Amino acid sequence: MFNRIKNGLLLLSGLIILSGCQYHHEDLEQWVKEVENKPKLPARKLPEVKPYLAFDYAAGNLNSPFMKVVPEADSTLINLSACDPNGPKPDIDRRKEPLERVPIQNLAMVGSILYEGENVAIVLDANTGIHHRVKTGQYLGLNYGKVVDLTETEIKLTEIIPNGQGCWETHDIKLQLGLTKN
Repeated sequence: MFNRIKNGLLLLSGLIILSGCQYHHEDLEQWVKEVENKPKLPARKLPEVKPYLAFDYAAGNLNSPFMKVVPEADSTLINLSACDPNGPKPDIDRRKEPLERVPIQNLAMVGSILYEGENVAIVLDANTGIHHRVKTGQYLGLNYGKVVDLTETEIKLTEIIPNGQGCWETHDIKLQLGLTKN
């Protein structure tokens, strides 16, 4: 009996609430009529599509600007008479070390320690956030940079870089504590 009264009251209250929900949207209907009666604007013309013109790169014997030049492999660039046969050359058969895959500008010396009686630099690889121990004789950077000296505040490197004429040159740089290369 109590459930019947409860259900009846719920039904009655629902009907009362719904009876107050009359839709008064005459203003909306009026606005729609006004918009429909406005003069229609002509559609804008689409811009003309220009046909693609292919371009053939033909610059004689010059290298493509999209290809990496390897001086030893390109015989047109090598002037063997200009190269010193005893000059610097990278050891391309040597197994590369992990920090040789990182550009030198992405490496930073963040500290140094004395480990087993030898100065060891702590180098941060900005690409990965990993710290590495570096000793004299190890290699850093993309240009065959060999660590030739370590102090508490800097790492001295000698890089071997191509000179653009098929030969190689040495280039000395420093990684200083808390700074990037100089």
